[in-house]
Amino acid sequence: MAETKEAIPDSEIISDGNGDIEPLANDSKATNFGNGARLVANVYIASYGAKSRPYRTSAIIENGPAPRSGTDWVRNTTTFSSWGISSSLDAFGQSGSEVSTSWTNNNGARGSYLSGNVIANAFTFQVTGTTTGFGYYYGMTRSATASTSTLT
Repeated sequence: MAETKEAIPDSEIISDGNGDIEPLANDSKATNFGNGARLVANVYIASYGAKSRPYRTSAIIENGPAPRSGTDWVRNTTTFSSWGISSSLDAFGQSGSEVSTSWTNNNGARGSYLSGNVIANAFTFQVTGTTTGFGYYYGMTRSATASTSTLT
């Protein structure tokens, strides 16, 4: 009998840049604005492989009317933290046991997106990615936080 593998949903794969596809550690959280729109925070990290792992994060305003340029905004704040003795990460041009950055769009865009690689040193046993989406949309402010961890 032939060996079969369970298919991984497209939402749980990411390319490592070399054409290889890896499963992800991921999380997604949402909160409603109250006018039919909602704010969604997403975080995806490649769940195994080398110490350098692709990631992508986003904060997205879904549904409802288009955000107003110059008035409404959506912000993606992403933090990676490491666990281990003398553990350290490199991402966003920073090094440390915790690194963080944010990106805000106020140009009428529905989302704010970050992607790249988080690199763990040899002493890092676990990487946790946390994304908090903040949004100001038609007079309402909301936030949602998604978090996931993967062993290195």
